[in-house]
Amino acid sequence: MVDRVGQQLGNYRLLRLLGRGGFADVYLGEHIYLKKPAALKVLHLRLDEQDAEQFLREAQTLAGLDHPHIVRVLDFAVQDGMPFLVMDYAVGGTLRTRHPAGTRVPLEQIIVYVSQVASALQYAHDQRLIHRDVKPENMLLGTQEQVLLGDFGLAMLTPSSRSGSTQAMDPAMAGTAPYLAPEQVQGQPRPASDQYALGVVVYEWLSGQRPFRGTPIEVALQHVSAPPPPLHEQFPELSPAVEEVVIRALAKEPELRFPSVQDFALALAEASRKGASGQTLPVLASGDPAEAGRGAASMDYLPRGTVTLLFTDIEGSSSLLQQVGQRYTQVLGECRRLLRAAFHQYHGHEVDTQGDAFFVVFARATDALSAAVAAQRALASHSWPTGVTVRVRMGLHTGEPELTPEGYVGLDVHHAARIMSAGHGGQMLLSQATCTLVE
Repeated sequence: MVDRVGQQLGNYRLLRLLGRGGFADVYLGEHIYLKKPAALKVLHLRLDEQDAEQFLREAQTLAGLDHPHIVRVLDFAVQDGMPFLVMDYAVGGTLRTRHPAGTRVPLEQIIVYVSQVASALQYAHDQRLIHRDVKPENMLLGTQEQVLLGDFGLAMLTPSSRSGSTQAMDPAMAGTAPYLAPEQVQGQPRPASDQYALGVVVYEWLSGQRPFRGTPIEVALQHVSAPPPPLHEQFPELSPAVEEVVIRALAKEPELRFPSVQDFALALAEASRKGASGQTLPVLASGDPAEAGRGAASMDYLPRGTVTLLFTDIEGSSSLLQQVGQRYTQVLGECRRLLRAAFHQYHGHEVDTQGDAFFVVFARATDALSAAVAAQRALASHSWPTGVTVRVRMGLHTGEPELTPEGYVGLDVHHAARIMSAGHGGQMLLSQATCTLVE
């Protein structure tokens, strides 16, 4: 392997090697004029003119991705036939470093990771892009501990596109083989392949080991034909609901997985909530907003200090129930799905839920507002049954509630709930404290 430390690529000088992979080396670099750090991915290829044009087209597509959980591509070029990408430098390292192989990760933390990764993948899929290489090594941590998905696979790098061989046959795929979906092993990746790979990651985090082991080719063949060992045999305490969700994401046939990777993340979060106590955790079980969050199995994953609290409910839910009758369960389910998708997209933490009411907390006020706006837009654009209108009111307040083992307590929780109750369907009411932070 060539050590390029000290060399200059474009306007960046390579300072030190960060990591090596089958297809590329990644260096920490510094802009020679701006003196700002960046990560440079130097591919193990020498491109002719035709391949260079393909690389530049694909790199331009990656540079157009704009999502809070995707590593930004800042620049790209081909220098003396050698292609490279310039990306944001994620100071927190990777989730593989944070949770080494063989480590079991708490379910609450897994839910946080998966919601962010799935949000990034869903965004990419909506842009007709497939990641192709979802694994902990490509999940980075930013300055605020947010997950950043990096290393989107370039189509020109897949062996199937260059030689017709399957990816699992290529030595460069050794680090990726444990996460390859059956159809990707066979050279036919699709968006559902990323869901499968994320399912393997969740399986690994829950049990401490991947579902299949052996040489890359042995693992690839198991992905195609062998069922994954039951999770409960390695993790007896795991709820059946959570295991069922993970196994569905690992279905051999893409059509049998969840309709989207976002649906997988939402189902996993819902199964986790049900599994915590054998049923869905109640919101405001005592009837007092200041006691919200009681009954949760663990609150360790919730943010502390200054947080933004978001309360929601459906305006006129009783009238809506009378209007739609037996269809109310379906309508409520759709409303919950749309709200949760928006909350997860902006890394909100669902503290509790009861009926049509949500209590969600965010580490940043801007994320809370973005989630509320996204949720209202999703509700407004959704195709509800004829004659049905679902209008949700939302209240946001930023403060420093006390986080106890039972949940958040204090006047800030009261204040957020009262702000919500003063609103009307379709409105988002912000406290002065929240307004000051988002202006």
